[in-house]
Amino acid sequence: MAAIEYLDVSEPDNVPPGDYVATFSGVEPVENSQFGPRWRWSFRIDIPGEEPVTVSTFTSQKLNSQTNAWAIVRALLGHDPTNRVDIQSLEGQQVSVLLSLKENGWNKIETISSLPEPALQEEPAFPPESAEQEEPPLPPEPAPQDDESSWIG
Repeated sequence: MAAIEYLDVSEPDNVPPGDYVATFSGVEPVENSQFGPRWRWSFRIDIPGEEPVTVSTFTSQKLNSQTNAWAIVRALLGHDPTNRVDIQSLEGQQVSVLLSLKENGWNKIETISSLPEPALQEEPAFPPESAEQEEPPLPPEPAPQDDESSWIG
C-alpha cells in the first residue's frame, strides 16, 4: 500500500470563484475510510502575478460512463474514452475548471471541461472593402433578330 503524505495546511488558497484554464498535474489513489478507495485528481492554476495554485477533486476509482472520473477523462481527452487510457500521458493537458468557494473558505471544483478548439482561420466570404474591386462583366448583348423570325403569322 502506498504511503499517504498529509500536508499541514492551515490556510485555504482562496482562489476567487470563476472559470480558469488549469493544467492536469496527475491522479493518485487515496484511502478514505468514509468513502473507500478514491482518486485525487490535481490541477494547477496559473494566476498572473501570483504563485501557481493546485486544486484537487476526488472521485471513486470506478471508470465508466456514469462516474465523475469518466467526466474528467473525457475532458482531458476531448472525447469519450474508447480503450484503455494511460492517465499519466494526459499530465500537462489543459482543461477549463469552474471553481466555487465552500463555506469553510476552501475551493471546490464544480466542473471540468475540455477547452474549445481554436477557431480555424477561414478565407472571408467577401473581399475586404478596402481592396480594389473590379466591375463584374456585363452580360453579352442579345443577337440581332431577323424581322421574319419575330413575325408570327
